[in-house]
Amino acid sequence: MASRDAYANLTLPPLLVERGLTGRDAAFVTELTYGTLRHRGTLDAILAGGSSRPMEEVDLRVLQALRLGAYQLLFTRVPDHAAVAGTVEVARVALTDGPARFVNAVLRRVSERTLDEWLTEVTPDLATDPVAHLAVRYSHPEWVVRAFADALGESVEQLALGDSETARALAADNERPTVDLAARPGRISPDDLAAEVRSDLGRTPRRARPDTAPAALPAAPGPVPADGSASPADASVPAPVADGSAADPASGSAEAPADSSAAPLASDSAVASADGTPGGYAVATAGGPVNASASDPAEGPAVSSAGEPAADPAEHPAEAAAAADEPAARDATLEQGAPPSATPPASDPVPAASDAVPAAAPAASDAVPAAAPAVPAASAAAPAASDGVAAPAASDAAAASDASAPSDEPSGASVPAPAGGPPAATHGGAAPAVSGAAPAVSGAFPAAGGAAPTADDGENDLLGRWSPVAVKLPEGAPGDVKAIADGRAHVQDEGSQLCAWTLATAPLTGTDERWLDLCAGPGGKAGLLGSIAAQRGAHLTAVEITEHRAKLVLDATAGLPVTVLHTDGRDVGKHPELPENGFDRVLVDAPCTGLGALRRRPEARWRRQPGDVPALAKLQRELLLAALEAVRPGGLVAYVTCSPHLAETRVLVADVCRRTNAEPLDVRTVPEARKAKDANPATAGSTASRVSLTSLQLWPHRHGTDAMFLCLLRKPEEPAP
Repeated sequence: MASRDAYANLTLPPLLVERGLTGRDAAFVTELTYGTLRHRGTLDAILAGGSSRPMEEVDLRVLQALRLGAYQLLFTRVPDHAAVAGTVEVARVALTDGPARFVNAVLRRVSERTLDEWLTEVTPDLATDPVAHLAVRYSHPEWVVRAFADALGESVEQLALGDSETARALAADNERPTVDLAARPGRISPDDLAAEVRSDLGRTPRRARPDTAPAALPAAPGPVPADGSASPADASVPAPVADGSAADPASGSAEAPADSSAAPLASDSAVASADGTPGGYAVATAGGPVNASASDPAEGPAVSSAGEPAADPAEHPAEAAAAADEPAARDATLEQGAPPSATPPASDPVPAASDAVPAAAPAASDAVPAAAPAVPAASAAAPAASDGVAAPAASDAAAASDASAPSDEPSGASVPAPAGGPPAATHGGAAPAVSGAAPAVSGAFPAAGGAAPTADDGENDLLGRWSPVAVKLPEGAPGDVKAIADGRAHVQDEGSQLCAWTLATAPLTGTDERWLDLCAGPGGKAGLLGSIAAQRGAHLTAVEITEHRAKLVLDATAGLPVTVLHTDGRDVGKHPELPENGFDRVLVDAPCTGLGALRRRPEARWRRQPGDVPALAKLQRELLLAALEAVRPGGLVAYVTCSPHLAETRVLVADVCRRTNAEPLDVRTVPEARKAKDANPATAGSTASRVSLTSLQLWPHRHGTDAMFLCLLRKPEEPAP
């Protein structure tokens, strides 16, 4: 679907249903689709080495077939003859004999060497060109490699030494994420959810976190203190595992969910079945208008994991239909006119041929993604006095353009419900009263100051490492878990859960009754915040600019003290229900490049461009400024993105702080956030900015979560001069 800018997690499930693929066949197709998308850059470099024709001159459909075939040859244990024959047959059926002969010739050349041998030939030398080396080796655009290195504080010279953290971060993007569930406070405890998962799956899952008991739900916080061959021909393709993909074809065994505390390349999180972007703001970028991508694509109602079908779509048609409603901020799939045959012939019927083929139309290559990380946060260092940031790379500085000039509306942005527009949808009315919210779970969340009962070692093996409400789903479809189906829990990346939890539990002086989620779709964070608000006598207003996403938020917060507004988050002071200085806690889960979720949306790295960042940073700045207008003096704002790019994180926040006198609040005031921050290397106080010292940057290779960025800001009592 590359020619139509389609996305894999939207198009693949209905295609599997349409073609009647289930079980191992569905798992095999899923593995091919996502594996090929993840390793596209590496595959293209190898294919170029195996062809006399430049890849940019190869027709897109032919190139897709070559990528699928090469992935089977190099990254799976599908026999070479089956991989070549099956791909050639697809090319013959979908195209013509000429392209099929070309595919046959190139794939035969690719099959003559192993992956390591090809990498030795096509990968630039690490010592002389480390950026290009890492780009080919880990299948990322070069600008993304540079951005990751900048954010992780590694120079080009350090990259050339080998064994860099940048390499580990890039490698983590090619790992399969698993599924995280959030136990909604007051509805189900994490222990009970874990027990229910065991019961629903009928098995004893693997260990996820043996050392931490579920945390108590705090009351309102006080003031701040001073195998074998996996060939379709022999039906040896393994069944789906936790993330919906096939068992690892390279080993023939199921891939266990990684424990991010032990493995450097941890995987986690799930893709929501519902729309996964936090806002439907249209943004004009260098590559033309695009929808702002998800800050947190891994939240919302459940159905699939990692964008990869977690269950047989034929058995879960409602889930597949829900997935089809996601926006264009997801994974692209490959289309060849017909899916690869599940049972390719045992031998290649096409004789070796010249790779000369009539000139085809140039490939319509996808745009480049903007993936760039953020700096490793300070571990236990005291905040520095300065709120400035170290000078970023030139590309970051350009992206973080001056916000002092009047800013125009992003091209195509819509404000569907201005003041006086349609009435807000509410759950339980606008009052903070929470009668009729979800029934409390006895003993699930002790009073403030008490500790949650520590389950014995066998009872907490599914609990998350960072969020006190996180539970891992080791296999199967989230929709099969009763607590998901009835709204006592929802699918949400553990890092996303931690961001919402940190805002809700950070110390706050004064009133604590009115909360605001300024970019609420699809509703994962709103559902968690609303559940906590119900336990604390608070009320949440959830704002969403896109109508269908606002409906998703309404569904996700049913029975909770939440009012859903279908309007623009920048309408603070204009919309009657978004008054200035009217809220105690405000969440800005800003639309972003989505570069923190490349594990789940692998093709985003090829679609984003460096030029996309300035337009998104402009929108993010406007939303953060609106949040600071909405919060009362002394109130808290949490700025969150699912991108570690410096221009979307530290640089932007520091700029807003300078203009508004907003004070960064150390996330370590929340114990769970402190634990996550301490997993990052400490940053020297003399070189680190106040923003980097007080904020939290999560990483897949460090935390096993999406690369979420979180910064808490306190609004000053006196306005900025």
